[in-house]
Amino acid sequence: MERNLKEVRFIKKWHEYYEMAQFKNRNGFLKIKKKGFFNLG
Repeated sequence: MERNLKEVRFIKKWHEYYEMAQFKNRNGFLKIKKKGFFNLG
């Protein structure tokens, strides 16, 4: 159970980053990709 909860949390967090990336797609998604997926902030 614990393991599944951790996985769910990770997926949710990753999904948030993914949505942010999609939202910023118009503003140059490639630039964000070059910086690093987890350096969006």
